[in-house]
Amino acid sequence: MKDNVKERHVEVPEFRIIKRDGLILTSDILELIFGQATALHIRGAATRETCDAIVRNFEASEGILERRDGVPGRFIGSSHYKKTADAYFAESEVNRPHINALLGDVVDPMRAIFNLLDCKLRDRGGTLRLAKGKKGRANFCRALCWTGQGKYALEPHDDAAQVMYAGEGFEFVDAVRRAVVAINFYPSMPDQGGDLRIWNYRPTHEEKVAAGLEKTGYPYGSDLIEGKDYWDLGVREGDLVLIDGGYVHGVTRQSDTGKRLLLHAFCGLVGAQDAVWWT
Repeated sequence: MKDNVKERHVEVPEFRIIKRDGLILTSDILELIFGQATALHIRGAATRETCDAIVRNFEASEGILERRDGVPGRFIGSSHYKKTADAYFAESEVNRPHINALLGDVVDPMRAIFNLLDCKLRDRGGTLRLAKGKKGRANFCRALCWTGQGKYALEPHDDAAQVMYAGEGFEFVDAVRRAVVAINFYPSMPDQGGDLRIWNYRPTHEEKVAAGLEKTGYPYGSDLIEGKDYWDLGVREGDLVLIDGGYVHGVTRQSDTGKRLLLHAFCGLVGAQDAVWWT
């Protein structure tokens, strides 16, 4: 496993954040996927009406659950985190009606990005599709309300470790070779806090092993990130943020734990021009 980890290590030349106002460019997204940028922040990616419709659908959903995996929050959908492939894909199928009801007839940024990126990759001879396994396939997104009450609503973590150690049956493990891109859309944000904080720190496999985080990437204690530069993106309602999940990131403490709603998915390359999408 150690040799494989070294083969998958990705060097990003610099910490680079791309910012846009209401403009979604597939070229920006491809830079993230090919490991050439750290984050993409698009302000006003969706209208207030779109956001309000998704919030109403979330609040009316019969599919809201409490997380039971040590990460405090409420959610709709399924996560591969700490699950077998069979369990994850089976849960995805069970939760698909709830995800479909959540999105409804809204033209949301999550599906819009998927369709745009699929067209662009096809032009390059590649494809984009939902990840699949023996028990089903992934959904377009999951909805999350983090409820942590400490210094962070969601503790500092990286996304690459959980993907690399997802295990047999998860075809997206190869995405770690370049970058695991986390796609985040914010239909609702609290008045204060709840911001996405990214540290200029992309830990190596050896650093994760030393901290005992090589299989989960969660959580990074203050002793591991102290003194490292970070950026708070200033996320607002309607914003869209994509980040290289290999960098340590977290969610700052929020004034209202029920106000911050996030739609989330992952995307990454599994071939020269082929990508998969999962949650």
